[in-house]
Amino acid sequence: MNELIPHKNWMKRNQKWFIPLIGFLIIMLIGFINSGLGGKIKDVSKAYTDATLYENAIKEVGNNKQAIHVLGDIEPIDKMAIAEGFVSYSEDNKKVQSTIRIKGTKGQGKLDILAERNENSWDYKALKIRIKGVEEPIVIIKK
Repeated sequence: MNELIPHKNWMKRNQKWFIPLIGFLIIMLIGFINSGLGGKIKDVSKAYTDATLYENAIKEVGNNKQAIHVLGDIEPIDKMAIAEGFVSYSEDNKKVQSTIRIKGTKGQGKLDILAERNENSWDYKALKIRIKGVEEPIVIIKK
């Protein structure tokens, strides 16, 4: 008896909500692309793949006596520190400005990085650590 009743396909049965949903998603995608957030996500993704930028910066901090005195032994950077921070590449990815969380055995702070790429390495123009409650940042490098 049910064989005689024609069944609508899935699209015809659900088009009342499916078509507006697709339209909404397309509008959201266009808004996301035009908002500039796509570029920020690209910068963060690039920062994840460029581990030497942060590893060498942490080494520089580890060689600074004042930073060691205030923060203690510096812990290696984790991937969430990059995602939580700020990253901005410019001049065809040859310059970077970044801020990441840095932790030591005695405390933590924010590491501000300004660097330029020279062939395959980074030349740090400025490295400084800002610590909550301390007015003056600890300057590691200033060129």
